[in-house]
Amino acid sequence: MGENKALLQLQGETFISKIGKTLSTVCPKVYISGQDTAYNALPYPQIPDIYTEKGPLGGIYSALAFLRDDILVCSCDMPFISLKVLQYLLSQVTPQHITVLSYQQKIFPVVGYYPYALLTNLEMYINQDMLKMQVIIKELNAKVIAYPNEDTLAFTNINTPQQWALINNTK
Repeated sequence: MGENKALLQLQGETFISKIGKTLSTVCPKVYISGQDTAYNALPYPQIPDIYTEKGPLGGIYSALAFLRDDILVCSCDMPFISLKVLQYLLSQVTPQHITVLSYQQKIFPVVGYYPYALLTNLEMYINQDMLKMQVIIKELNAKVIAYPNEDTLAFTNINTPQQWALINNTK
């Protein structure tokens, strides 16, 4: 999209701030994977990328390596993610397995639970420059859970200027 989507404003609040507030209702501590001086005003510690330019996989890997614990992930371009969706995801987690949601037959690998036990596997994909999350979750036999309720807004992610304009005009 050409700009940092996390810093886009919706109703006077950045995406990352909205998402962080929602995550904080289900997680004792919220972190930002990645560093930007613009995030310094937020109450969330930043985790620098160990491997740069590796997309969501690089951020997930860095968070796992830094925290040395299982993590709940939500992409910075999903400002409408809801508490209800996150609670449902967490209720479906199987330890030692990646657990992600699907909605209307689309898999969302960046709304998921990632176990620390898979750190080495994820690093192997990074070293092979195999960064497609859809492929990785399939190869690692991730648990893909279909979200059973109607909640199109919660699964809206903003990837293009057109999507951003549409959301901005409807909210």
